[in-house]
Amino acid sequence: MKKLIIVPTLNEKKNILHLYNKINKTNMNFDILFIDDDSIDGSQEIIKKLAKKNKKVRYIFRPKKMGIGSAHKEAFKWAYKKKYQILISIDADGTHDPKYLKLFINKLKNNDIVISNRFTKSNLLKDWP
Repeated sequence: MKKLIIVPTLNEKKNILHLYNKINKTNMNFDILFIDDDSIDGSQEIIKKLAKKNKKVRYIFRPKKMGIGSAHKEAFKWAYKKKYQILISIDADGTHDPKYLKLFINKLKNNDIVISNRFTKSNLLKDWP
């Protein structure tokens, strides 16, 4: 079963390698699709280097900031064309921990969709109302 992790990015240079390494530590068979909205911090260069060394890393570089919603929509269309059966979205900023990937995949054995919530603890994001 083909599995894809979708990672929308915008100026995530500091986070990309850390997230990539955490995904790899799960020892699960995933492809990774980065969707970058014209980052100016060097994110795209890091993504290109990862793609050169690992054929499971793919990317879509968009010409301007278009938003996370449209990034997901584009990723879903891309994944559908490539015949992926499982899609998992992870933010590059570290708020989604790849250590839960095995749990999510196991939950899919008896469910069509799995939704998680990273904000169950109060005051987790101090600068959000």
